[in-house]
Amino acid sequence: MAAAGSRWFFIREGTQSGPVTWAQLQALARSGRLRANDPVRREGSEMWQPAKSARDVDDVVAQAGQMPPSLPALPTASAVHDR
Repeated sequence: MAAAGSRWFFIREGTQSGPVTWAQLQALARSGRLRANDPVRREGSEMWQPAKSARDVDDVVAQAGQMPPSLPALPTASAVHDR
């Protein structure tokens, strides 16, 4: 479960959107509306990163010493077109 204050922005097809919660970001990824290489950043950070490498470090699981959940593994746009 993500901390209540964890909010994220993302860029999809050249348009920045957000803020959304970590749970909403994960749901976008699962639905295909956010792809693995789409840039995301946490509110308050200037660093964009590919969605596939995003981690919610405020996650309660991280406090227990475990790896926090990442966004679902999704195929890249090129992998989808190769099918």
